[in-house]
Amino acid sequence: MGYITPPEKFLHVADAAYLAGLIDGEGSIALWRGYRKDGVMRTYRPVIEISNTHEGVLQWVADLIGAGWFSCTNKKNAREKGHKELHRFRFRTTDLHWIIPQIRPYLKIKGEQADLLVEYFKQVTSTRPKNREGLASLHEQFATLNHRGSS
Repeated sequence: MGYITPPEKFLHVADAAYLAGLIDGEGSIALWRGYRKDGVMRTYRPVIEISNTHEGVLQWVADLIGAGWFSCTNKKNAREKGHKELHRFRFRTTDLHWIIPQIRPYLKIKGEQADLLVEYFKQVTSTRPKNREGLASLHEQFATLNHRGSS
């Protein structure tokens, strides 16, 4: 599918609520670490991603937002194992500025992660050079919130 670019948009309440539900149930909100080729940690990257076996619902998200990146699991491997293909839609980092405030009131599970992304954006836009310790602390908070397994 590929990469598409939009302007900022105003989301209707129903669309914002449905999008928040998809993210709560089928998505992830995270702060990824970026590494150079030599393995040295270079930067942090905010990410919101939704995964689903129904490609149509992700196409609806793309149409609604107007930008993002599609990917799909290894199609051959999925077919051989009798699994459905898993599709992913990742939001552009630059769009998170206008998306998060509109979906935040409707996030029931991942609201804290959304709040941390807002804090991330505040830190990276208000401090030059970037406050590495503050960003590392945010990354650790994400790791705690997004930890898999029993609590």
